[in-house]
Amino acid sequence: VVCLLVWVLGAEPVVPGEWSCGEVVVTAAARTSAPLEWAACVLGVLYSGSNAHTFDDKQGADGTSEELGPVGTYGEIQPGAVRALFGGRRPQIGLRLGPGDAFVDLGSGSGRVVMQVALETSVGSARGVELSDERHQKAVTALRTAQAMAVARGFPPLPVGFEQGNARTTDLDASVVFMCSLYFPDTLMTQLAGRFLEMVPGTVIVALNRLPC
Repeated sequence: VVCLLVWVLGAEPVVPGEWSCGEVVVTAAARTSAPLEWAACVLGVLYSGSNAHTFDDKQGADGTSEELGPVGTYGEIQPGAVRALFGGRRPQIGLRLGPGDAFVDLGSGSGRVVMQVALETSVGSARGVELSDERHQKAVTALRTAQAMAVARGFPPLPVGFEQGNARTTDLDASVVFMCSLYFPDTLMTQLAGRFLEMVPGTVIVALNRLPC
């Protein structure tokens, strides 16, 4: 019997049933109660080489950036804010995503919020919808890496999907909708508000600015 132990330079050894990142080790059973440092560390690995939460996207020749907000403006909320909103640890907010929830992020960018929700909660499904091809491809690449990391450690695959699409027309079959909408134009917010009124009563809409009544 020949046993081979392979070490990859710069990588941490993989222990089945454990997912270590930095100094934090998490088991599959304890994933949803892991400290924030773990999710932040995993996100840092997945998105290594890109600006953490804001960067300029200088596209717009085809009008796609103008369609959803000011050209070149893009940002994502910090991991601590994501946990406060969706981790069930802020009673005054009262959101705790579970297996019966379908989460969708409209304007998901490179997918950080979707990935964190999948890593930190027991959500049934988490989906990101992004118009920009460049941002969408970053999300797809991060998901591919995350799934490989999860499977190698004996964790179940993350219930995540990314779609390159338009918030105006995408399927809104979800129990929780999130929008980092600070720079969404008023016309888009009005159109989305109309779509939300057609959703199942009890659907939760989380936006960073007020929806038109």
